[in-house]
Amino acid sequence: MIATKHFLKSITFTHTLICFNTVCILILILTFLWKKAGFEQAAQKTNINNAQIYCPIQEQTCIIKIEQGFIELSVAAPIQPLIPFTMTLKSTDIAISEAKLRFEGLDEYMGINQFRFETSTDDSQTWQLRGSIPVCTIVSKTWRVTLNIQHQLDNSYKSYWFTLKII
Repeated sequence: MIATKHFLKSITFTHTLICFNTVCILILILTFLWKKAGFEQAAQKTNINNAQIYCPIQEQTCIIKIEQGFIELSVAAPIQPLIPFTMTLKSTDIAISEAKLRFEGLDEYMGINQFRFETSTDDSQTWQLRGSIPVCTIVSKTWRVTLNIQHQLDNSYKSYWFTLKII
């Protein structure tokens, strides 16, 4: 009887220890994945502006006035679902170290549609991206388009958003 109680206590202790170790390992793995995905860096970005701007990009060019100067966004043709597009970002006044563009459905979830601008080999002030947006089941769709820019001088992040209506 005493041996049975001792055996049950040792099994319970062993089981608890295994569960604790498993949880610790899972926490370590999730922390590693979180850092690798860049969520830690995004969470630490406290110097982010999020300003709504006017940008009629369907007219193929819009000039955005921001604190440091002007940014020009342009596309060769109006953006349409499932048709790849190339967007160009030009900045003569602002030293940019990174730029991204994100499309989100304004009224409904439309998936993750984020694209990174790459610098042009000819000109460090010209950035381009190639992307496409998904098709929606309704005839007309309004998107929230967010332009995220990291400034080279102070490493600050600025975020500007506008709406885009696809008919």
